[in-house]
Amino acid sequence: MHQFGSLRALSRPRLNKTLDYLITQGYIRRNSTHGALGLSQRALDVLSSNIKVSIPVKTEDTPAVPQPESKSGAEKNAGSPLFDALKAARLSIAQEEGVPAYIVFSNASLRDMAKKAPRTPAQFRNVSGVGDVKAARYAEVFLRAIKEFAAPKQI
Repeated sequence: MHQFGSLRALSRPRLNKTLDYLITQGYIRRNSTHGALGLSQRALDVLSSNIKVSIPVKTEDTPAVPQPESKSGAEKNAGSPLFDALKAARLSIAQEEGVPAYIVFSNASLRDMAKKAPRTPAQFRNVSGVGDVKAARYAEVFLRAIKEFAAPKQI
């Protein structure tokens, strides 16, 4: 069992990955009023029943898994122009709200968004990591970014 303050020992990248995982798995939610992180009902259920949650972590002792030559759709989207446009939209929102960018959406959500390129609020709701609150709060901004990205560029 971890003790209070035990996350201080984690490096910033490892902490970010841990938080991304807990958010995408539904253990942590964001307070829509203040932007603070909080425990979801799922996390409270874990705490009340002493269930253990395992987070997959690659350590330096773990050999790297060989990657196939062709990249998956998610890997192709990371670093793609649409993915970069979505990251820029996320950063703008995060700065406006005064929160870290991963609180708005994780990179995994942005990769899925770039892969699916939703055009409607209903399609946006089907992106991994998008719930009712985030759909209501952010759909307009990200759908506009996708639409602007897909629009023919005039010279």
